[in-house]
Amino acid sequence: MKMKSLLKNLSWGLLIATCMFNFSALAQPVSQTYTTPGVYTYVIPEGYTATIKVDAWGAGGGGGGDEWARKGSGGGGGAYAGKTLTLPAGNYKVVVGKGGLGAYRPETPVGSGIKQIDGESSTFGEGWVIANGGIAGGDRNADGGAGGAASTDGSGMSGAFNSFKGGDGGNTHALSTYGSGGGGSAWANAAGENGKNPSASDGGKGGAGTAYGGEGGSVGDRAGNGYKPGGGGGGKYSGHRESGNGGDGQVTITVLSSSLPVAFEDINASISGNTLNINFKTLEETNTSHFNIQGSIDGVKFVNIGKIESKHKGSVHSGTTSYSLNVGITNIALGVSLLALLGLGFAADRKRRMLMSAIVLILFIGTMAVSCSKKGNELKSDKNLPDFVRVEQVYMDGSCTYSKIIKVVRE
Repeated sequence: MKMKSLLKNLSWGLLIATCMFNFSALAQPVSQTYTTPGVYTYVIPEGYTATIKVDAWGAGGGGGGDEWARKGSGGGGGAYAGKTLTLPAGNYKVVVGKGGLGAYRPETPVGSGIKQIDGESSTFGEGWVIANGGIAGGDRNADGGAGGAASTDGSGMSGAFNSFKGGDGGNTHALSTYGSGGGGSAWANAAGENGKNPSASDGGKGGAGTAYGGEGGSVGDRAGNGYKPGGGGGGKYSGHRESGNGGDGQVTITVLSSSLPVAFEDINASISGNTLNINFKTLEETNTSHFNIQGSIDGVKFVNIGKIESKHKGSVHSGTTSYSLNVGITNIALGVSLLALLGLGFAADRKRRMLMSAIVLILFIGTMAVSCSKKGNELKSDKNLPDFVRVEQVYMDGSCTYSKIIKVVRE
């Protein structure tokens, strides 16, 4: 047997699980974003307790103007609200606000147009997180619509909360026929910027934020829609038929951690001839890196004796997945033997530890000699084979969880 192969076998035998036990079944944050206006249900599965971060933006208000062909001011940008929540299994309501429509004047009859509309709020839970929508822009010679107001924590639960106001829409100017810019939606750490007032020769620019407000209308350009999420619509130019619409809202939910580890099913281990055969199934996986197969002679101290890469590495998977691994007994016997000796050594005094270290070295040298002389034949010493096996699931961040411990069947 080559030295490189021997050292690999030894490293497997001595590699004791050192990762910190972590019940988190979600080793890296997993996000779900809702961008289409409507009502949704966010589900935390039965048996889980999840810590999530909710980030919500209200929708932008529609750009202003009147039913006649006259200019308008910008719509307000949507507010931001964010909250960290720890919740049990259940169904939780998610609402994504719709952007307000801008003022609209049909060709005929004159004066029969549609007034601008406020942006809707985006929410999570029972009023726990509310991101207010922006107010629609005003008619000619009016101030721009107010940005969505910052909210307060309505959950009554612990966890960080913050909220910021959306930018106001730009005001119209009595001496200008151009439209005003919509307000920008709030950032996650600051208020959105106000839309700009028009100049004597051009429409006002939209305010900056997580999303920009729409630009005010000018001679050759229709008023711009607010960008998503939550930008306010631009006010229309005198003589144009349409103002800009507000951008729709958004809700993003990020799972920071969950208390339920991966569910294992049908774990079995048996020794047949010179091979340990391990088979198991997972019911679901989230951000799994790999599985370590661990053996023990007493059901207390375990060493790694094999490794299987996850079939869904770094992703989320629901449904049964089967795994199997066949491990040669030489690898197992060497690792379990050394674990037993090291356990005795570390439990004793200094002289005892030195003696055990010498024995380990002698055992290693002796194993090298025996292995080389056998030219690949497997060791068959039953007393050094594992009586117990478990599966260690290792996540992408290095944390891990374990299956139940099972008894090895000797065929």
